[in-house]
This record gives sequence, C-alpha cells and structure tokens, in this order.
Amino acid sequence: MVVKALAEDSEPHYTTISNFVSGMSGEIEKVFGQELMVCSGMGLIKGKLFAIEGCRLPSNASKEWSGTKKQLTEKYEKIKKISKEIIEKHLKNDSVGEEMAADQKKLERLEKQENKILQFLETHEDRRGAGGDIIQSNITDNESGKIKGPHEVIQGYNGTTVPPG
Repeated sequence: MVVKALAEDSEPHYTTISNFVSGMSGEIEKVFGQELMVCSGMGLIKGKLFAIEGCRLPSNASKEWSGTKKQLTEKYEKIKKISKEIIEKHLKNDSVGEEMAADQKKLERLEKQENKILQFLETHEDRRGAGGDIIQSNITDNESGKIKGPHEVIQGYNGTTVPPG
C-alpha cells in the first residue's frame, strides 16, 4: 500500500522497491509502522499474527550467463582465445572435410557467444547490491539473480506476498 501510494498508484519494479527500502532504512521503518497502524485502524489486520511469505521463482535465464563485468570480460577473452586457436589450427593444417565442418559449427557458436557477451558489456554497467557491493549480472535476464535454495542455486526471483489479515 505504502509503495503504491509513494509511486502514485503505479507498480514499480521490485528492484526499485528494494533500492528504496535499502536507502531509507530508518525512515522506512517509521512509514511501515504507520502503515500497520492505519491498516489496523481500518480493521484490515485481525489478530496478532502478521506474516510475509516468500518463494523462489525460477527465471528463463541461464546461470551460465551470470557474472560481474570482470567475470564476463574474462569469459569473453577465453571464448575469443578458443576461437582464435581453432582458426589458427585450420590455417596451419589446411584442414578440410568432417573435422572442418564440426569445428566450423563450434566456431560459429563461439562467435555468437562472443557477440552476446560483448554487446552486454558495452551496454551495461556493474550491478550493485543493497550494500553497494558489485553483484553478478545475467546476460539473458539482468533483473533476475542467483538465489540459494534448499537443494540448489537457481537463477530467478524471490517473490514475496503478504496475506490479508
């Protein structure tokens, strides 16, 4: 309620809310307390239990494409090096036939990966977490994040809901 009121009835992205809350920790506690009092006065909160539920929601992004700008730059350089080695091998051996066809497919895949990483690096800055530290970005879905679950780490979102009174 408070967020919708502060955002003039629009629905801001969860990262906007997170950044707002992180940057206004002392003030947000006061506003949240006032919000609870208003809701209680309107009869929206019944009883003594107030719960916030959360769940991990997977995204359609691959963990393989996550990293800081530094990590992604290193991955780009590694892919570029492998591509160069394939080209040099074929120039040196003048290879033809099935081996060349298989390497050509691998080379095309590597070049697509290179371009994907390079385009991302040129158009995005490092993401920063709530504490201001650099956190991993994801090339395929930069709004998702790595979330530790009970059995594995997923690339996704942490959904939160507050049940009615």
